[in-house]
Amino acid sequence: MEHPLLKADFNQFAEKQIEWFEQQTSCEIRIHLESKNNADLMDRAAFVFDHLGMRRTKLRNAILIYIQIQPSQIAVIGDAGLSFIATDQWKEWVDILTTQFKTGAFENGVKECLGAIAKTVQSEFPYQADDVNELTNQISL
Repeated sequence: MEHPLLKADFNQFAEKQIEWFEQQTSCEIRIHLESKNNADLMDRAAFVFDHLGMRRTKLRNAILIYIQIQPSQIAVIGDAGLSFIATDQWKEWVDILTTQFKTGAFENGVKECLGAIAKTVQSEFPYQADDVNELTNQISL
């Protein structure tokens, strides 16, 4: 049976949420789903961040939500421009996703997490009318 996160309707929902997020702030955000991986979580998330070219944004303000299905793990990481964000805040965003995902509320988890991230980064990276979408909004696999 296909995992709910891998279904087309979840991808469409998540991409619309990314679009909403990027209308709230000048940050770029991506969601990467991986079925299975045995590598260290943070090492793998950093590898994916680099592989997706996320360090190439003009303001170095890209954020990756890395979701691994087997074993179930989540990381939220960002580029150098987001160094003002406290370590506890990154953990809080992971906790939002983890809590919602445990109950099967995948869409709620993404929506709540993106809202919390937007609230935190808006003061440093407000939306700009001439903002250019530097990274695709598509979910990567």
